[in-house]
Amino acid sequence: MELVVLSSEEGAHEPSTRLSWAVWHDGQWCDFAQPGFPRDVHTCWWAGYGQEPRRVASWQASSLPGHTTHHTARPSGFSDAPLRTAGDTPAIPIHAGRYLDLSVLARILWPDWPGDSLASALVHCPPHPSSAGNDELPASARLLQGLQHQALQLSAHTLRQLAQTAAHLSPALAEWLTWAAGERARQFGEALPDGCTRVQTLVFHDTPEHPAGKAERTGDNHCPADLTPDGQEVAPADLLGPGGALARLLPGFQVRTGQLQMAHAVANALQSNHHLVAEAGTGTGKSLAYLVPAALHALRTQERVLVATHTVALQDQIAQRDFPLLQAVLNQPVKLAVLKGRSNYVCLRKVEQEALAVNWTRSATDTLSAMQLLVWVAQTQTGDRAEIALSATPDTHADVWPRVQSETETCISRRCPFFRPCFYFRARARAYEADVVVTNHSLVFADMRAEQRVLPRFDKIIFDEAHHLDDEASKHLGDEVHSAQMRARLYRLWRDHGRHGALPELVQRLSGSGTAAEQALPVLEHVLDKIPALQAAADAVWDALAQLFTGGHSERRLSPDLTSHPAWPQLLAHTDSLRQLLPDADRLCQRLELAAAAEPDLELSGRLQDCAGWLRDWLQQLHLLSAVCELHETQSVVWIEAAGRSETVSEWRLLRAPLDVAAILEQQLFDAKQSVILTSATLAINGNFAFAIRRFGLAGAARSARLQTLYVPSPFQLDRQALLCIPTDAPELTRLAPATAAEWLSTALCPWIELCGGRTLVLFTNHQVLRTTALAMRQPLAARGIPVLAQGVDGPRTQLLEAFRRNPHAVLLGVQSFWEGVDLPGDQLVALVIVRLPFAPPVHPLQQARSERLQAQGLNPFQHLSLPEAIVRFRQGVGRLIRTETDRGIIVVYDKRLLTARYGSKFLRALSGIPVRSGRERELLQTAAAFLSQRAD
Repeated sequence: MELVVLSSEEGAHEPSTRLSWAVWHDGQWCDFAQPGFPRDVHTCWWAGYGQEPRRVASWQASSLPGHTTHHTARPSGFSDAPLRTAGDTPAIPIHAGRYLDLSVLARILWPDWPGDSLASALVHCPPHPSSAGNDELPASARLLQGLQHQALQLSAHTLRQLAQTAAHLSPALAEWLTWAAGERARQFGEALPDGCTRVQTLVFHDTPEHPAGKAERTGDNHCPADLTPDGQEVAPADLLGPGGALARLLPGFQVRTGQLQMAHAVANALQSNHHLVAEAGTGTGKSLAYLVPAALHALRTQERVLVATHTVALQDQIAQRDFPLLQAVLNQPVKLAVLKGRSNYVCLRKVEQEALAVNWTRSATDTLSAMQLLVWVAQTQTGDRAEIALSATPDTHADVWPRVQSETETCISRRCPFFRPCFYFRARARAYEADVVVTNHSLVFADMRAEQRVLPRFDKIIFDEAHHLDDEASKHLGDEVHSAQMRARLYRLWRDHGRHGALPELVQRLSGSGTAAEQALPVLEHVLDKIPALQAAADAVWDALAQLFTGGHSERRLSPDLTSHPAWPQLLAHTDSLRQLLPDADRLCQRLELAAAAEPDLELSGRLQDCAGWLRDWLQQLHLLSAVCELHETQSVVWIEAAGRSETVSEWRLLRAPLDVAAILEQQLFDAKQSVILTSATLAINGNFAFAIRRFGLAGAARSARLQTLYVPSPFQLDRQALLCIPTDAPELTRLAPATAAEWLSTALCPWIELCGGRTLVLFTNHQVLRTTALAMRQPLAARGIPVLAQGVDGPRTQLLEAFRRNPHAVLLGVQSFWEGVDLPGDQLVALVIVRLPFAPPVHPLQQARSERLQAQGLNPFQHLSLPEAIVRFRQGVGRLIRTETDRGIIVVYDKRLLTARYGSKFLRALSGIPVRSGRERELLQTAAAFLSQRAD
């Protein structure tokens, strides 16, 4: 097979575009990087990064940084006409469809590559001997070379699977993969790569089974594992203190007094079976401050310690950074494990089915995703979805991952041919054998709701990022029905009016098959008949709920007084219609489950169970929706909120949350467990934990002397590293309409952003103000070389943060999730702007209901709920700026309530000594410029 690999090049001083080329023949380079064009390429295929070109002059270029080589093109109805240069000189005749898109090939062979640029794709090119002497190759040719090397790491079987699947995408792609399969077979025969195995038609990485280790820990067998040679027990200070193991292991390790204080407090809480609330300011090193005593306690007592984080990102950080460090300094082997929610792990059985089902789909995205999965399972050792960047479409409910994720509802357990190597069950087994298990808040509450059937047994738990504890409890101990998620659940079963999906595909396969499973056909067909009516009834309920909304509000509490609303009778009628349809659907679902259990063919049994499980999941959502009018529940708050709108579709979310989360936490967490430790950078208000104690249900523990508190301030010199500026000539933005506020902000922000050369994070509380401000600022800042990145406009959170890190002069506009969890140390972030103080909307149904409850208790809702919540969130936002001891930056707050309101001083006192300057904006700009010009001590 022969390819001509082309790249367009624009000379630094030449307006015209030239082509660089290289000739690839069965993995070897014949000619490359010569001026002009190849000698005889009429039978060759073109390979390039991007899509098929028509004319060089029309290419949509994206180049490597510092280079002028362009590699992407836009399809524009290419025919048999020859490719021409900008000067219209005949070049290389390329026939329609005879091209190999290297961006597609890269997404398949590097399934963790996000597909954003050729520069990032080339990073994946591993150095190998065949690259010697080819430095002059055009970038596209170097990319093809790296992809060739990557392809040959796969088995011949996997490559043949990919080639067969690729026929649905591109003949060129299929033929190149066929060549790669032949080349792999020529070099290695049918041997599988190291660490891989094959079950049925799937080749996957098979990590060795975790050896049967310690039994489930009960604490009955005391084993003093953490002893030094002189027989003394190891204390946290022996690892974290001066001359300790970490200081010996890590050059430049800094002993931190606050870290030692916290580690001692955590060790004491675990040992004495009491609870601890510990605030540890930024820079304390709190991860090791709780992991070290947790590991030592588990080794000494054989009691498992659970660590729960709010974000998966912190779980990964602990696993990748802190675990290896901890294992290196402990003088005894310690078993550490990370356990995520089940849907984070891939199901190998479903991956095999997804690959086999390509023949039943017309979606190029589904086909590409199936190919990515085939490559990924041959490489991954964890099966964690964080490792793969699956192809996505604007239609987010069409994503492939929900169809291949591990689920309780669709699991056939020990009957599954992939049960032994199942990624989820192996992760769970490791957790059951571990000394310290790191999981997340949501899984802890899922375990609580499932009566301790999700997590391994534990009596000691540490919650990091604990300021989220009550919100997570409200979310996971309540219920939520999302209209878009309901469609996503249905999409797995039935889509394109029943032409595609698991149900019609299974009907097509079983019809006339002569198998025992054919007996399930009548049930499947009845389900298919029922789905349109069920979906129509659900849509009617959502439409009726939408009629309850009044202008200007995005949430509406469902309370008994709504029964007088004119739309209420219509809502009652539609929920009744939906409720009448559900019993028959439930019976059909049960019959499907029985058919799946009785089917002897394991592959067909799995497919039937998938359909039954997905149907059961969808029906549970319909049951919740049908009960929306049952408002007699007094211990919960029920409301509906707008979840996003387009020109054709409105999305809605129905939610129910417990009214008194503190009581639930007290009963099911603090009273039920021996030791619960809460830690965060923002738990106290001016050093006082009264709000956290009341908020989390710890009042009883405090009265019984089972609670201790610890306040560890940040070790940073915030009085020298940061400056808070409050412009007094700013308007009262809280009183302005969103459009007017955005117009003023777009003008006021520019001088601050220019002063800092970009490198600015602006935090909003209103999506509309953010979007309008971004639109107004984009052009004037672009003229100064400062790009604007706006949440909800320019991409999702992770993508925006990565773009901000790559561009040293950008400004980032965020709301909600950007107030915390953003880590931009050094010169990445120089200015932080807070547009408004982050008070929760008082009209939000949950906030409103909890305020009413406080009023009934004779308490002021503002003083006991709204204000302390806002101060905690404000501290989280301010904490984005100073991340290391050498950072230096300014904070600008446009909310003058800090100066004019009686409660403003409480916000300012919560800032740990950051100096405050107020005055006219022009004067503050000069003050800030002088501050930034000083060197940090």
